[in-house]
Amino acid sequence: MARHDTGMIFTTRYGLPVEPRNFNRSYDSRIASGGVPKITVHDARPPAVHSGSTWTYIPGSPWRS
Repeated sequence: MARHDTGMIFTTRYGLPVEPRNFNRSYDSRIASGGVPKITVHDARPPAVHSGSTWTYIPGSPWRS
């Protein structure tokens, strides 16, 4: 099977979308084998991703254009 270029970050070896349950199973397995604390993928985002977007909603914010 040929690889499909979909532009996605997490794909199968063929470039197709990963099923969420398969991703979670693989993620949990790697966390367990690495002996690191488990965090959710959502919590793994850098803090600036959320706070930066929040600043855009505050009137008078220097981030608001």
